[in-house]
Amino acid sequence: QPDLGYVQGGKEVGVTKKIHLVRWTTLAGSLGGLVLLVGCTGKDSAWAALLLLCIWFCGGPNPTPIAYECERGVGLGLDLCVVEVDGSGFKRFDEGFFLHVDPDISPNGVIAFVCSDGPTADICVINADGTGFRQLTNDATLDNFDPSINANGVIAYTCQSGPKSNVCVINADGTGKRRLTSDGNSFNPEINRNGLIAYICDDGDNEICLIHADGSGFAKLTDNDSDDEDLTINDSGVIAYECHFPGVLQEICSIHAHGGGALRLTFNTVQDSDPVINSVGLIACECDLLRNDNDEICVVFSDGSGLTRLTFNNIDDVDPAISDAGWIAFRCETPAGAPDNEEICVIKSSGGAITQLTNDGLFDASPALR
Repeated sequence: QPDLGYVQGGKEVGVTKKIHLVRWTTLAGSLGGLVLLVGCTGKDSAWAALLLLCIWFCGGPNPTPIAYECERGVGLGLDLCVVEVDGSGFKRFDEGFFLHVDPDISPNGVIAFVCSDGPTADICVINADGTGFRQLTNDATLDNFDPSINANGVIAYTCQSGPKSNVCVINADGTGKRRLTSDGNSFNPEINRNGLIAYICDDGDNEICLIHADGSGFAKLTDNDSDDEDLTINDSGVIAYECHFPGVLQEICSIHAHGGGALRLTFNTVQDSDPVINSVGLIACECDLLRNDNDEICVVFSDGSGLTRLTFNNIDDVDPAISDAGWIAFRCETPAGAPDNEEICVIKSSGGAITQLTNDGLFDASPALR
C-alpha cells in the first residue's frame, strides 16, 4: 500500500494513512457495465461510454474548472471563485452581492449560483472565465436556490414562497422561466443533459420524484416510510441518493429513472451522505467507515461494486464533486497544526495524493466540477 501524501502548493506537508485503489477491479466492473450497455443501447452509446471510461481510467486533460464559494474575510460575505484541478487559473468573482454561493457548473463552463443581498435569494450565471454575468431571477417575494445546470444551459432550481417550495426552470440566457410543480413540497432538483429532473417530493417523508424540464413525465420513484434525500442524477438517468433504514443513520442508494427498484450500496450503519455521480456511474460520497465521527471521501459504483475509502485524514473531508475524468474535489480541513479553516482539495478516484488547492485561511466550500 503506497503512502497517501497530503500535498500543498506542490510540496508534501504531511502523510495520512495508506490506501490503494486497485484500478483493475473497478475497470473490470466498468467493462461489465459496458457490455451491458452494448446489449441495451447499441454500439454508438457503448463507444461513448468506453471513451468516458478511458478518460477516467487512464487520465486525460483537466476537466471543467472547479467553481466554489470563497470567503472575502470573516463576516464580509462570500464570493464565487474558480480554480483548475492542478491549482492554476485562479479567479475570484464579486458581482456586487453579499453572497455568491451554491455553485453548479455545466460541462461547457457556465456557472449557475445563488446571489443574494438579503432578504431573498436569486439565481445568477457567469462563465468560468468571468464573462457573461447575468442575474436570471429578481423576485421580491421568492427565494430561489439549489441551482443545477445541464450542458444545454437549462437550470432547475428550488423556488420558495414562505413555507411552500416548488421546482422551477429557467434558461441560462434568461428565457423559458416556468414553475414545474405546484404541490408546495418539492425541492433539491438535479437536471441531466436530457432535461430529466430528479427532485425531492415530500408526502410526509422525503421521496424521489421525476419530471422533465418541459413539465411532462412526472413519476414518483420511491415510496418509503423513511426519508430519501440529497440526490444526484447522471446523463444515463442513474440517481444516487441518501437513504434511511431502521437502526442506522444514512446510507447510499441508487435507482434508475427508467425503471427498476432501489439498490442499497453501503451497509456501514453509520452516516454515508452527500453522493455525487458521474457519467460512468461512479459515485463519490462522504463516509465514516471507522465510526470516529470524521467524514472521509469514499467511492462506489452505482451497482454497489468497488466501495473504497480514498481519504484517511481523521479530519472532515466533505462536500464532494466528481468529474467524468475521475477528479474529486471536496472541502477539506487543514492538517494537524495548521490554522483551523476550510479549504478546497482534490484527489483522483483511483487514489493517490490529496492536493490542497487553496490556502487562504478562510472558508472555501461547495466545490462543483463536471
